[in-house]
Amino acid sequence: MQVKENFESFRREYQAEYPQVVKDWERDLEDILTFYKYPYEIRRMLATTNFVESINSKIRKVIYGKRIFPTDEALLKVCYGVAMDLEEKWKKPLRDWEMIYAQLIITLSNIFSPCLKIIEGQQLNNHDLYHKNSPDD
Repeated sequence: MQVKENFESFRREYQAEYPQVVKDWERDLEDILTFYKYPYEIRRMLATTNFVESINSKIRKVIYGKRIFPTDEALLKVCYGVAMDLEEKWKKPLRDWEMIYAQLIITLSNIFSPCLKIIEGQQLNNHDLYHKNSPDD
């Protein structure tokens, strides 16, 4: 696997300078590598921090303009208002959503298959509900 080879290269280069970081990564390597078992489109969607950064940016912008709030409740109301404004933005589809959706269907077919059968009105059986087919398989 290319990711493990890249980690070995990382370890050789940084072991002496950052031994604790390398030790932590080695300890959690299998959990970290699980992320890389998913296709690029899914990883990109999972790894983005744009959502959190957007919320923080908007709240900071509004709070900075006011500076003083008479009560904590007033501050919460302003934050709630910002969240409601952002909700409209979140209704826009993700970039490349069709590709991401296709990859999710393929990768997580054990979850999606029963759901799609329910949507289509098909009868489910125990095999549909409990069949394992994850990226680990």
